[in-house]
Amino acid sequence: MRKTLFFTLVAAFVLLPVTHALAARDAEQGFQKSLEGAVKNVRTNMITISTSMAREGQRNQDVTLEVNPQTKLEEIASLETLKRGDQVRVQYKEEGDKKIATSIAKLEAGAQQPGAQQQQQQRSQPRNLGS
Repeated sequence: MRKTLFFTLVAAFVLLPVTHALAARDAEQGFQKSLEGAVKNVRTNMITISTSMAREGQRNQDVTLEVNPQTKLEEIASLETLKRGDQVRVQYKEEGDKKIATSIAKLEAGAQQPGAQQQQQQRSQPRNLGS
């Protein structure tokens, strides 16, 4: 019984600082998330993306992200060169209620998420309503 209690206490004292350090690191760095969509609005320190939902019956959702000097622009000269309707992929992290863009990449014209592309193909196919 004493050995079990001893090992339990040792494990608690060893693991507690490790889990605390990992939680602090995750809170500091934030978890990276990603979204794709069309540029709806661009300002000096903000970008709004209209994302298409993969499931039928759901409308587009507008997501506004904060842009700062640490945001990497991939193959984009500057934020001002983005136009309404440009397709982009944005990597971001959440800090409290803010979404902060860590990188923005412009997608080629016509590039879509696989689910959205398949859904678009299904919609464009003619339907046989019986004969």
